[in-house]
Amino acid sequence: MQTPASRHVVSPRAYQDEVGDPDYPSHFELRRVNSSGTIRFDTFVIGVGEVLSREYVALEPIEEGLWHLWFGPVFLGRLRALGRQKFQLQKEIPTQ
Repeated sequence: MQTPASRHVVSPRAYQDEVGDPDYPSHFELRRVNSSGTIRFDTFVIGVGEVLSREYVALEPIEEGLWHLWFGPVFLGRLRALGRQKFQLQKEIPTQ
Protein backbone atom coordinates (compact mmCIF):
# COMPACT_ATOMS: atom_id res chain seq x y z
CA MET A 1 0.00 0.00 0.00
CA GLN A 2 1.36 3.40 -0.96
CA THR A 3 1.51 6.28 1.47
CA PRO A 4 0.60 9.88 0.58
CA ALA A 5 4.26 10.88 0.92
CA SER A 6 5.27 8.31 -1.69
CA ARG A 7 2.65 9.65 -4.15
CA HIS A 8 3.44 13.35 -3.65
CA VAL A 9 4.77 15.27 -6.65
CA VAL A 10 6.13 18.81 -6.33
CA SER A 11 4.08 21.32 -8.29
CA PRO A 12 5.83 22.93 -11.28
CA ARG A 13 4.09 26.25 -10.53
CA ALA A 14 6.08 28.86 -8.63
CA TYR A 15 4.64 30.03 -5.31
CA GLN A 16 4.51 33.78 -4.73
CA ASP A 17 5.54 34.75 -1.21
CA GLU A 18 3.76 38.09 -1.56
CA VAL A 19 1.06 39.05 -4.00
CA GLY A 20 1.61 42.80 -3.66
CA ASP A 21 -0.73 45.69 -2.98
CA PRO A 22 -3.87 46.21 -5.06
CA ASP A 23 -3.90 49.02 -7.62
CA TYR A 24 -6.37 51.84 -7.07
CA PRO A 25 -7.46 54.81 -9.20
CA SER A 26 -5.54 58.01 -8.49
CA HIS A 27 -8.55 59.82 -6.93
CA PHE A 28 -8.88 57.18 -4.16
CA GLU A 29 -7.36 57.95 -0.74
CA LEU A 30 -5.15 55.09 0.46
CA ARG A 31 -4.80 53.96 4.06
CA ARG A 32 -2.73 51.10 5.46
CA VAL A 33 -4.60 48.96 8.01
CA ASN A 34 -2.59 48.67 11.22
CA SER A 35 -2.00 45.47 13.18
CA SER A 36 -5.14 46.00 15.27
CA GLY A 37 -7.34 46.20 12.16
CA THR A 38 -7.99 49.94 12.12
CA ILE A 39 -7.31 52.88 9.83
CA ARG A 40 -7.00 56.59 10.55
CA PHE A 41 -9.28 58.94 8.67
CA ASP A 42 -8.93 62.61 9.56
CA THR A 43 -8.63 62.41 13.35
CA PHE A 44 -10.76 59.27 13.65
CA VAL A 45 -9.85 55.61 14.09
CA ILE A 46 -12.12 53.27 12.11
CA GLY A 47 -12.18 49.49 12.54
CA VAL A 48 -12.07 47.51 9.30
CA GLY A 49 -10.89 44.12 10.60
CA GLU A 50 -7.65 42.44 11.63
CA VAL A 51 -7.76 40.19 8.57
CA LEU A 52 -6.65 43.25 6.55
CA SER A 53 -3.71 44.07 8.83
CA ARG A 54 -0.81 45.66 6.92
CA GLU A 55 -2.88 45.84 3.71
CA TYR A 56 -3.81 48.99 1.82
CA VAL A 57 -7.49 49.88 1.62
CA ALA A 58 -8.88 52.77 -0.38
CA LEU A 59 -11.51 55.41 0.27
CA GLU A 60 -13.41 56.47 -2.84
CA PRO A 61 -15.02 59.91 -2.47
CA ILE A 62 -18.67 59.71 -3.57
CA GLU A 63 -20.13 62.99 -2.31
CA GLU A 64 -19.60 65.38 0.58
CA GLY A 65 -19.45 63.25 3.73
CA LEU A 66 -19.66 59.87 1.94
CA TRP A 67 -16.89 57.47 0.84
CA HIS A 68 -16.84 53.89 -0.38
CA LEU A 69 -14.24 51.67 1.27
CA TRP A 70 -12.46 49.14 -0.98
CA PHE A 71 -9.88 46.41 -0.68
CA GLY A 72 -8.81 45.93 -4.29
CA PRO A 73 -12.00 45.03 -6.20
CA VAL A 74 -13.83 44.05 -2.99
CA PHE A 75 -16.34 46.59 -1.66
CA LEU A 76 -16.10 46.75 2.14
CA GLY A 77 -18.75 49.36 2.94
CA ARG A 78 -19.83 52.98 2.97
CA LEU A 79 -18.15 55.43 5.30
CA ARG A 80 -20.51 58.26 6.18
CA ALA A 81 -19.76 61.37 8.20
CA LEU A 82 -22.36 61.92 10.91
CA GLY A 83 -21.28 65.33 12.09
CA ARG A 84 -18.08 66.61 13.60
CA GLN A 85 -17.39 63.75 15.97
CA LYS A 86 -18.73 60.59 14.28
CA PHE A 87 -18.34 58.34 11.27
CA GLN A 88 -20.46 55.30 10.46
CA LEU A 89 -19.24 52.30 8.44
CA GLN A 90 -22.18 50.62 6.69
CA LYS A 91 -21.42 47.24 5.18
CA GLU A 92 -23.70 47.05 2.16
CA ILE A 93 -23.34 46.75 -1.59
CA PRO A 94 -23.21 50.09 -3.44
CA THR A 95 -26.10 50.93 -5.74
CA GLN A 96 -24.18 53.58 -7.69
